[in-house]
Amino acid sequence: AQPFVTIDELYQLAPDAQAQLARIGERLSGELGVKFKNPGIKRRETTEEKLGRKGYRRITQLTDIARGGFVVETAVQADGIIDAFRAAGLDFVDEGWTRKLATGFVDRKVLLRLDNGLLAEIQIWSAPMIEAKSTRGQALYTKARSSTDPDEIARLNQEQLDVYNDALARSDPALQSLFGSSNEPNSGSNIARNKASSRISDAVAPTSSRSTSDQSSPGASSANALSPTSTAGRQSQFPNRMEDPS
Repeated sequence: AQPFVTIDELYQLAPDAQAQLARIGERLSGELGVKFKNPGIKRRETTEEKLGRKGYRRITQLTDIARGGFVVETAVQADGIIDAFRAAGLDFVDEGWTRKLATGFVDRKVLLRLDNGLLAEIQIWSAPMIEAKSTRGQALYTKARSSTDPDEIARLNQEQLDVYNDALARSDPALQSLFGSSNEPNSGSNIARNKASSRISDAVAPTSSRSTSDQSSPGASSANALSPTSTAGRQSQFPNRMEDPS
């Protein structure tokens, strides 16, 4: 559970949570040589729109009001971020690398419980992937999300797939190996998946696609995925202490 029951209470907690997340991100950026992106707290009007669009039953299903992201060059750098969280004794869930089947977008998500009890979402992207999202992919995604025309949605999703397939092809080969070159998970790739997401947690249950999220920028809730997602990673035991987002 999270320590709020109203959106007003959530936004009272959010500034301290975001500030702590920024301190963590900036420290790891310096120590690990990765870039940290701090977009600040999600705007309240965006949160209210999301509550309606997603049909959440409880406001505590929101986990991305405090949010941030890391840009990495290699899958090993991403593992280093997870190792740093563990070494610091932080309470977190690593959802592993995921790929949206409809669009091909790839990222790795971590839910982190901050000192005031609020959950924050951290996304990890390869440099080519976040560049593709910033320059073209996000605009295509936003347009597809607002469309009611199935043909237009299919066309926009295919354009995203082309953009993100190209970005994945320019990413670390270890990351490419998790998913292969098609829009389906790479069959028989469990060994590669475990290598690229090594030392994530003592618990080794496969990441559930139910806990993955839609592509927002950055920090999409782990609840109510918009479309199927292939996953590569393992969870910590933290989900057992989290509220079921279903």
